[in-house]
Amino acid sequence: MYILGSLLIVAGIVAAYGASVGYALVTRGRTAVLPYARAGVYSALAAVVAVVALLISLFLAGRYDIKYVNDYTSNDASLFFKVASIWAGQPGSFVVWALWGVITGALLVRRTRHFEPYVLAVFMLIQGSLLVCMLVRNPFAANIDAATGALLSPADGKGLNPLLHNFWMIIHPPILFWG
Repeated sequence: MYILGSLLIVAGIVAAYGASVGYALVTRGRTAVLPYARAGVYSALAAVVAVVALLISLFLAGRYDIKYVNDYTSNDASLFFKVASIWAGQPGSFVVWALWGVITGALLVRRTRHFEPYVLAVFMLIQGSLLVCMLVRNPFAANIDAATGALLSPADGKGLNPLLHNFWMIIHPPILFWG
C-alpha cells in the first residue's frame, strides 16, 4: 500500500502539472491542446479521489503498518472517528485540501468558459504544488522503527487525540470547505 498510495499521489502531480502546462499552451494560441488539459484536470481528480479511497480503506482496516494510520486511530475508535481521523494530522489535511481543490478545478472547467485556460493554468499549478506537499508529508509512509529500521505493525494504533473526540472538532474541516 505504501507504493500504491505514493504512485497515486505522483499520478496526481503529473496530471495537475500537465494540465497547467496544457492550459498555458492554450493561452498562447494552441487550442488543440485544450482537451488534453481538461483530461489532466479530470485525471488529477481521479488520482486524488483514489488517494482518499485508499486512505479511508487503510483506516477502516486498521493498517497500523502505515505510520499515519497508527498515529491517528485505534481498534476501539468508532467508524465515525476512524473516518474523521483522516484529517486529524498534517498529511491528512493535505489530502482534504487536495480533494476539495481538484473538485473545485473540475467545476472550474465547466464554469469559467472564456477564462478557463488562464484560471486553470494557475489553479492546477497550485494544485500540483499542494500534491507535492502531500507527497513530502506522505500519508502512506511505512511505520518504521527509528532505532532499528524495522517495519512496525502493532496490533493497535495510538488513537485520536482526546481533544478531538468531539463532534464539532470532527466536522469543522469539511464544514470549512463547504462554507
